[in-house]
Order: sequence, then C-alpha cells, then structure tokens
Amino acid sequence: MGLNEFVNARNRRSENTGSHYGVSVRLFVKSVGFETPDQVIEAITKTGKDPIDLLDQFVASLTTKNLAPNSINSYIVGVKSFLRFHKIKLDAEELKNRLVLPSRYEVSVDRAFEDEEIRSMLMRTDLKGKVLILVGLTTGARIGEISKLRISDIDFEANPPTITFQPSADKTRRGRTSFTTHETIKVISDFLGSRKSSDPQGWLFPKPKNALVPESGDSHEAQIRRLLIRCDLRTKEGGSRRYALHTHCLRKTFRTKCAEANVLFHVSESWMGHAIGLDRNYLRLNGKVMVQEWQKVEPYITYLSPPDPKTLVESSERLKSLELENLRLMKDSVDASKRMETLEDESKRLTLQYERQQKEIEKAGRLFQSLKTIRSRAKN
Repeated sequence: MGLNEFVNARNRRSENTGSHYGVSVRLFVKSVGFETPDQVIEAITKTGKDPIDLLDQFVASLTTKNLAPNSINSYIVGVKSFLRFHKIKLDAEELKNRLVLPSRYEVSVDRAFEDEEIRSMLMRTDLKGKVLILVGLTTGARIGEISKLRISDIDFEANPPTITFQPSADKTRRGRTSFTTHETIKVISDFLGSRKSSDPQGWLFPKPKNALVPESGDSHEAQIRRLLIRCDLRTKEGGSRRYALHTHCLRKTFRTKCAEANVLFHVSESWMGHAIGLDRNYLRLNGKVMVQEWQKVEPYITYLSPPDPKTLVESSERLKSLELENLRLMKDSVDASKRMETLEDESKRLTLQYERQQKEIEKAGRLFQSLKTIRSRAKN
C-alpha cells in the first residue's frame, strides 16, 4: 500500500477529502526529512521511528509557516488517517499528552452578501454565472453539489419549484430536495435553452468538450472568484487572512436570510443539508409546513424581480406614476427655463434703461453746473 492507494480509498467517501489528505501527507513527508511516504512508513515499522515524534515535528514545521490553527489541525488529521491506513497504531491518550496543537482562535472573518452586491454580480456576469449564484443563494447548496446537478434534478413545474441534490453529490450522502425561487427557475430555463427538453438527463453544467462529464466545482469557484474581482468585492476586513466574500458566502447568505425571515431553525438546516442530532431519523415535517416556511424567506432571496404578482402590478403602477411625475417635472423644468430666459431678457432691458437714465442724469448734472457757472460770472 502507498499514498495512491490511500487517496483512492478516501476518494470513495469524498474526492475533496482524498485530495486534501494527499496534500497533507506530501507536506508531512517533506517536513520530517523524507523523500517518499513509503520511506516514512518503513522508518516507523522497521527502524522504530516514533510516529508521534514525527507528528510533533510536523506541527512545529507548520507553525513556522504562520498557518491558522484549524489548517494545522486538518493537516494532522490527514496524516493520522494515512498512518492508521498503514496499520500504525496511534494511542489516543498518548496523542493527547504528547502532541500539542496550537490553540484555536479566529484568524479569518467573512460575511454574508449585501443585496446590492448580489445585484451587482448578477448584472455583470453571463447566464451561467447567474445560475451558479442564484442556485447557491436560494438553496444554500455547496458549490460541489451545484456542479453535479442534472437537468432532471430540477422540477420546473412545481410550485414552489424544487431542486433535488442527489446522495452522491451531497456531503452527508443522504440527498435532499430544496425549494428555489421562480426567478431562479426563469434564469435556469434561459440558460438551458433547447437543452431543457432535448437532454433532460444531461448535466446542468456539462464540460464544453465532453458533455458526458460535469464541470468541476473548482472551475465554478474560480468563475465566481473572478466575478468578485471584477465587481471590486474581493477584499479582506479587520486583519483577516481570508477574503471577506467568497463562494461559500452564498451558502452563508442563504442561512442568514432564513434567520432574518424567522424560518424554523431545523427547516433551514434541513434545506442546507445539515444533520442535527437525530433530526435525520425522527424529524418529519409535512409539505404544507415546509411551503409555509419557504414563503417566509422567498421575498428575502428574490433579487431581480418581486416574487408576488400583486407586488409586481403595484410596482408597475408605481413605475408608471413615477414616469408621469418625471415628465411633469421635465415640462416644469422647460417652462422654468423659458421663464428664466424671459427674466434675463427683462433684466438686460432694465439694465440698458438704467444706464440710459444714468447718462441723462449725468448730462443734466453737467448742464446744471454750466448754468451755475454762467450765473456766477454774470454777477461779477
């Protein structure tokens, strides 16, 4: 057995976990001074190298790299799994006493998206980007789950519309069905075009050069990252090591909106695919309750148009009213401009009249002075 066999075994549960554990082991091997994972296993099993000492050496190396405590812990978890996969015993009590990990503290600060930020992103991306963003915002799904959707997983005719995340794509391997907005369904339909009816079993996001394979979550995450940069939203806040907004914040925004709408906690958690206690085994809410809870949050996660037809009519009427008001103001502005021109002309006329009067007064003054001078001379 070697690293490849270990990673392949982990991939049966989660490809992301398998990939991360592979990176952890390679970093571990390099940090403790070996060239290959097999050399480490041989040093432990044949020459008596203490695995906990090696793990402690690995922790010390990671600490010098200024990594977050959670990151260090995730690397250690991967390496411990690798060692146990090769039948190397790690006593839990010894690990607790001898392997000292850094204290956990918050090193990254992120947040939910603001509505205007969401609209800015939707206005500056293509249909594919809109689908990725809206499905994430309205279902709380992980990007990997969205990437593995098939067209048949979407019920376009249901009211409210639904999206089913299959067990093979769900992190918990249980699968779930979540509601989505009519707005999202409209954008998905526009994105699919003829594929909606011609290839219902096809992938929602097939690879351009091989439609039988879905695009990866990494490629979709990269697309959203580029969009954040384009919208000038890729920034860090408060000394955080992580960017304040990233792909997973779509999921966090959905959860935040559910809280703002007072959706039942266990309902919103089930929509997101979280397993809480024994809910998976015992909580069975009926469809009516689920729809009622959905109706609470739908207005909060509709970003491009009002969800209620009545609201749409009211908005349309209000828009017409504003347009009429705008026309009236424009007419008043034109009238005021004309009045201003008239006043300016009148002002020029009065100015000229005033100047003429001043000249007449000055002329009369000079005449009076001349008469005064003549009278004075006559007396002499």
